[in-house]
Amino acid sequence: MGHATGCFGKWHNGSNYPFDPTGQGFDEFWGFTDGIIRNYFNTRLKHNTEVVETKGYLTDFFTDKAVNFIKENQSSPFFCYLPYNVPHTPIQVDDSLFQKYQAKGIDDYTAGIYAMCETVDYNLNKLLTALQELNLEENTVIFFLTDNGPNGLRYNSGMKGKKASIDEGGVRVPLFVRWKEHFLPNRVVTELADHIDILPTILDLCGIPLSDESQLDGRSLLPLLTESDTKWEERPLFTYFSGRGAVRTNQYRLAVEKNGRTRLYDMWADPSQLNDIAQQQPDKTQEMDQLYRNWLADVNPTNNNPPVELGHPEQRVVELPATGGSLSGQLAYKNQHGWSYDWAVNWVSVDDRISWDINVVNKGNYEFFLQYLVPPGNEGATVMVEVGGQQLEKTIREAFVPDAYPSPDNLDRGRAPEMAWQNFSWGTLKLKPGKYSLTVKATDIPQAQVGELYGLRIVNKSHRNSL
Repeated sequence: MGHATGCFGKWHNGSNYPFDPTGQGFDEFWGFTDGIIRNYFNTRLKHNTEVVETKGYLTDFFTDKAVNFIKENQSSPFFCYLPYNVPHTPIQVDDSLFQKYQAKGIDDYTAGIYAMCETVDYNLNKLLTALQELNLEENTVIFFLTDNGPNGLRYNSGMKGKKASIDEGGVRVPLFVRWKEHFLPNRVVTELADHIDILPTILDLCGIPLSDESQLDGRSLLPLLTESDTKWEERPLFTYFSGRGAVRTNQYRLAVEKNGRTRLYDMWADPSQLNDIAQQQPDKTQEMDQLYRNWLADVNPTNNNPPVELGHPEQRVVELPATGGSLSGQLAYKNQHGWSYDWAVNWVSVDDRISWDINVVNKGNYEFFLQYLVPPGNEGATVMVEVGGQQLEKTIREAFVPDAYPSPDNLDRGRAPEMAWQNFSWGTLKLKPGKYSLTVKATDIPQAQVGELYGLRIVNKSHRNSL
């Protein structure tokens, strides 16, 4: 398309090349790739593939980087993606804003969420003002949307559910589209649309036809935005989250639980989903359940994540967090869920292990570093890294407990803090191209435990920038 491309903020589609922002085609990236970040003030971010220290509040920082990107590319086509990390836990926002919403008599959690929403409002105004000052409003299309319902029980327009729910309140979100002098202001579109429609709409706006091989599920929303009377063919829209799913048509929503139980709602007569009518309408329930089963089999037939790739010229260092591995034995996650910044604990047996699927795309010498903590009194365990029939074995001689980074929370996050993990070298292996299972395990545990494992760092010593 010949566009300059920039991404500034949250990325949750992969931390390593080719699934990171640079691998997916962005010319410039400032942000984090783990889906969640634990510090919003003066934190550590990726600039393209390098980790750098930053200053200021993240919402302001990301907006400033986006505005600078637009200014630098104002004379040529550009695509700017600005996915803010707020509102989201942990609750971190300027104290004066937090106190402003506390004073309204709402609970502290909601006060923090609304305060973060105000930072988004402020920064969107900054972005729109920049477009106005650069005379770019009439040839810049703006899409504003969120990714799910509220993460907590607060105002949700009478809809059932919240984030991680498969009900309407968990997935229905606002979408505002603006193109000055081209789209009519204050137009309300009532037809159902989905995030899968954004790409076809952008392609349509740019005059780029879809090829027969594209296999996109979405459709262009441009007719709804430009035509006062257009026929919009009905289609089912789907939701999936952690073994549960849903189907939404114009009139109905079917929710499918992990145990296979189905719930059916008439969204015209019952928009708040108060009455389950699955028993009264078995034919409609069965019809929509079959639609869901067919869709699920089509989009994820194996339910497996792709292996992490090593050896790309574009990435010298690959991170393998414990949260991305498969735990076996008695290993568990510190915070139970295994989300970003979590790590593996209860490493007490030689049968305990953590494994990752990797794909070596280029032969080379790869150095393996472990990120762990060992409480005093638990020194002496021997730990092995095994991949492709090769092993690296080392005995941990000294205790190590990493320092916690400062967390400027307005509310106690109730989770383990972000830690300053160090990288301890386990040695180097020469790997040939191929797919492998990489495993970390202990071969000797003389004390009560090995310690706790945050993850692995793998450095390609054969990379052109390794010196």
